[in-house]
Amino acid sequence: VTLNSAISACEKGSKWDCALQLVSSMPQSMVELDTITFNASIGACVRGDTWQQALQLFSLMGRSRVEANATTYGAAIGAYSKGDDWEKALQLFGEMVQIKMVPKAMTFSAAISACQKGDDGWEKGVQLFNMMKSSKVESSTISFNVLASAFVKSGEWEKALQLLGVMLQASVEQDTITCNTAMSACKRAGDWQGALQLFTQMVESKVQLDKISFSTAISAHEKSLEWRNALQLVSMMATRKVDLDMITFVSAIGACKNCGEWEIALQWFCAMVQSKEAPNIIAFNTVISACQRGSTWKNALQLFSVMARSKVELDTITFGTAISSCGIGGEWTK
Repeated sequence: VTLNSAISACEKGSKWDCALQLVSSMPQSMVELDTITFNASIGACVRGDTWQQALQLFSLMGRSRVEANATTYGAAIGAYSKGDDWEKALQLFGEMVQIKMVPKAMTFSAAISACQKGDDGWEKGVQLFNMMKSSKVESSTISFNVLASAFVKSGEWEKALQLLGVMLQASVEQDTITCNTAMSACKRAGDWQGALQLFTQMVESKVQLDKISFSTAISAHEKSLEWRNALQLVSMMATRKVDLDMITFVSAIGACKNCGEWEIALQWFCAMVQSKEAPNIIAFNTVISACQRGSTWKNALQLFSVMARSKVELDTITFGTAISSCGIGGEWTK
């Protein structure tokens, strides 16, 4: 009981390595491994994203003839899903149904998530979602999220938005993933204003904004030619200490270029250099173009020299902008 409690504590803290050490010590301590031991250990591995170890424990459980329950199956299905082995995940789910073991909400969610990897993912996902409702298992935020994600990935964005509407009617709590999925559905549908409305709702509802939320909203402003709004969102990201990635930095530099703010474009480029994101050809071309448009040809040529010394390959756009800068500066011999 004491060791099981310790392993359960490891599971809650996602300390999978600690849980495995305790499990390996149990036979030496003449302590019998039981269902609780395995469930807590497998759960710790799944939470720690070490699905291989989780499946090894599941296999050991079978060889040890320890009875598996609904919690065990749910954790193993989650492990198979994380390991992209969707066929085995669904096979295991089928075994549960055959032996008349009622899956929990998290098990249904893991199985629906596994469906995303298959060829007819969303169709199987819908079947499982309907089975979940007919089994009187309460639909959770996660189950709605994974099915909506399956719709979006399959290009069925209308179904994704309809499902999220059902979620609202059922008063199921929406989280960051829910809103991001809805924004992604709007993006794929070309409904940029819809994506921005969802972003505004996230801010008003105080739903946590992450990198995906900001990136989608920034793209929406760019597509709507609202460059200054895009730039404000990038600044908001920095203020909220949300990590900026390559796409966000390039978007910020591009927005500055289109607003004629070459100095701010240079500031964002410098911030990019100081971060872990190494500038790519698009970043260089965009900031060089911003300087060229701002008639600061010296800065444009300096950036061209930096680019030439770096490992970034120059293209026709780079050379064209550099030549144009030379023309503006009267440096035709260069």
